[in-house]
Amino acid sequence: PVTAAELRRRLLPGELLLTLVPLRRQTVVLAATRDGVRVALQPSARSEIAAWLTRLRNSCVKSGDREVLPPFDEPAARHLRGLLFSAVEDLSERSQRLTIATGGLLAALPFAALPEPGARSSPAATRWLGGTVTLTQAVSLRQWMLSSDASASQRDTAPRLLSWADPDVGGNARAFHMFPYCSHF
Repeated sequence: PVTAAELRRRLLPGELLLTLVPLRRQTVVLAATRDGVRVALQPSARSEIAAWLTRLRNSCVKSGDREVLPPFDEPAARHLRGLLFSAVEDLSERSQRLTIATGGLLAALPFAALPEPGARSSPAATRWLGGTVTLTQAVSLRQWMLSSDASASQRDTAPRLLSWADPDVGGNARAFHMFPYCSHF
């Protein structure tokens, strides 16, 4: 088990680490900065998050014979941000680095496509997380802990967007043969 002191020691100045765990009736949010650790319960059920996530992702993919993508669903992006971040909005607004360690349902969420804190409702004026903070997304807190073993200077010069994900193979383990870089699952 990791202690709060260990989490805080690994964080860079201005970094916010979020771990989001959607449950049946609510979402657990663990937020850590160098100054402290906060645990909050968001009244966001897993099923509600899943519905909004599906809506957002559907606006990011072509379907059928369409030649162009559908319009990006900005209201879904704003709603998801509220469902997931409202309990830690004050911490998010002050952070230059946002590290999100979450898997399962939320591993499919393109966090860079969520609006920044306090973003205006005008699509033309909206600023997105992926363009305003250094965003790191990890599939679990453990994976982040392993990757955060790098020295602060190495992490400080890391790319602006670092994302880890596993491919969606629709529950078909045999599909992994299409991914030669996956040695096991």
